[in-house]
Amino acid sequence: MVASTISPFVILSLSLTFAIFIMPNSEGQPENSRSQSPFDFLSKPISRLSPKHAPDIPDDSTDNITIFTRILDRLLDGYDNRLRPGLGDAVTEVKTDIYVTSFGPVSDTDMEYTIDVFFRQTWHDERLKFDGPMKILPLNNLLASKIWTPDTFFHNGKKSVAHNMTTPNKLLRLVDNGTLLYTMRLTIHAECPMHLEDFPMDVHACPLKFGSYAYTTAEVVYSWTLGKNKSVEVAQDGSRLNQYDLLGHVVGTEIIRSSTGVTTVLTMTTLSISARNSLPKVAYATAMDWFIAVCYAFVFSALIEFATVNYFTKRSWAWEGKKVPEALEMKKTFPEFP
Repeated sequence: MVASTISPFVILSLSLTFAIFIMPNSEGQPENSRSQSPFDFLSKPISRLSPKHAPDIPDDSTDNITIFTRILDRLLDGYDNRLRPGLGDAVTEVKTDIYVTSFGPVSDTDMEYTIDVFFRQTWHDERLKFDGPMKILPLNNLLASKIWTPDTFFHNGKKSVAHNMTTPNKLLRLVDNGTLLYTMRLTIHAECPMHLEDFPMDVHACPLKFGSYAYTTAEVVYSWTLGKNKSVEVAQDGSRLNQYDLLGHVVGTEIIRSSTGVTTVLTMTTLSISARNSLPKVAYATAMDWFIAVCYAFVFSALIEFATVNYFTKRSWAWEGKKVPEALEMKKTFPEFP
């Protein structure tokens, strides 16, 4: 009775044992094969699991973005941006030009000026030649940090600001022959040595000097794109930037008095002080100083003239007043004389 009850249980146990241990070998696998782990799928390549997430770029793709992505990857593969183009063979020529958007203010006191420009640099890099459907490849500033760029600095610059709003104002163009155009927007505060002997009728040429910071002229040279004799375009009418105008003085019809001369002296003193405050401390006399000195001389001459004329006029009046009573007394004494 007990044996008949246990027999189904034993049969079920033997069936499960056969399914677990015997069935894998029934497919032709060796008995000593390793049992699979639930995490074995992690060791498989991702492409075998989900090929849509890691597609291979076909070599015959006609998409411009795909083509130039592949071109840029190949150009930057093995590219060393620490080495200049033509290292050890030729001098790297950097062609430059400047487009001025605003100029000023010019400070005579600090002898400096401010200029807002688009600074352009062009050079040739044999390592960046490519062959594609486009001759010129427009790029942004992100690639500029991955390739060699000139280490240009301004010799007479006091402070330079590169505009970064809303993104860095930089432009990069790559031609298929390896020529690059690199443009950036800068605001430069540069010094301008001035000679003020002829102030305020003086004329100054404020230079903007730039060059390579780390390379010598045997390695990197700069050339002006517009030519040596053309640096700034002047208006056809020959107009100039005048910062000072002579204000006319209108002489009224008031009665001339001695106080006018004193007021003129005070006015000249005020003009002299204000003119000096607007200029740097120089050890020589400017044209403004000579002008004020001559004005002082004329004012004092006018005061001396006024004092002299006033003295002799009053003296003549006194002399005339003294002669009238004497004549009346003589007429009374000698009535027979007319």
